[in-house]
Amino acid sequence: MKALVALAAALILVAPLARAQEDELAPPPPARPRSGRFTYGGSVGFGIGDSTWGVSLRGEAGYLVTDRLWTGLSGRFQWNHDDRYSPTLDSVDYGVGAYARYFVFERLFASSEWDWTSYETRTARGASAGRESFSSFLVGAGYGQPLGPRSLLLLEALYDVSGNARGLYGTPWVTRFSFVAGF
Repeated sequence: MKALVALAAALILVAPLARAQEDELAPPPPARPRSGRFTYGGSVGFGIGDSTWGVSLRGEAGYLVTDRLWTGLSGRFQWNHDDRYSPTLDSVDYGVGAYARYFVFERLFASSEWDWTSYETRTARGASAGRESFSSFLVGAGYGQPLGPRSLLLLEALYDVSGNARGLYGTPWVTRFSFVAGF
């Protein structure tokens, strides 16, 4: 009986050491804010052209369904200044969206996003002619660079497979640098 108790005590003492060796061999979890299941973040954008310029703000709030799958909602506000017309035209675009990111490897992720945008239209003379809206479906990939235990810098390249955003931006490609933190 004493031998059995001694064997059980030895196994209890050795088990944490064996578990530590398993952890060294296990692949690291994907880069993500590690403080909780909820994330928040966004980006600031600046655009400059020959006679136009603009500023945009994009915010996002997300939930980590698993360590590899993130889902969330986003909102965007963009102000544009256009000197091609007299008088100068200032306009506001805004939109909302939903996204999903799946971390295929530790820092590399696949991304999809649905986006609805409302934008101001113009007459041939440059005056505001009201608002129009469209929806887009974007797919792409990105990279997440940890900035600390609770934050990431995200680089994304997305392609508009629906083709709807070409009229607004002149290209189906969307590139984005974003900051995300967990809480």
